[in-house]
Amino acid sequence: MDLFRFEPYRRGSTLEHAIRRRRPRAVTKNSGFASAESIDGKYLYYKRSKDITASLWRMPVEGGEETKIVDGVVIDNFAVTAHGLYYMTQPDPCFDINLVHFLSFVDQKTTVLAS
Repeated sequence: MDLFRFEPYRRGSTLEHAIRRRRPRAVTKNSGFASAESIDGKYLYYKRSKDITASLWRMPVEGGEETKIVDGVVIDNFAVTAHGLYYMTQPDPCFDINLVHFLSFVDQKTTVLAS
């Protein structure tokens, strides 16, 4: 199932025109689940699978290429901030141990914050 976005409301539009115009359009091409927009509204972060652990992807909300960001994100445990991405992984499914990571948007380095 793809993720959809509604066209934004434009100032000066009548309510009737705005309602007719606000039709959803698909943003993702290869399915998407557990999504979050970047703080600036330019990117959509999402998982392409409902599996317990799956890769996290990013693409421009206006359309464009999908980019894999990280692997192994647990369920929907990620948060996008202005400075980076917090996410949780489960390195070994046999043990109930999860790791919390931070991916910096500035230098693209990942740091383990907690286990």
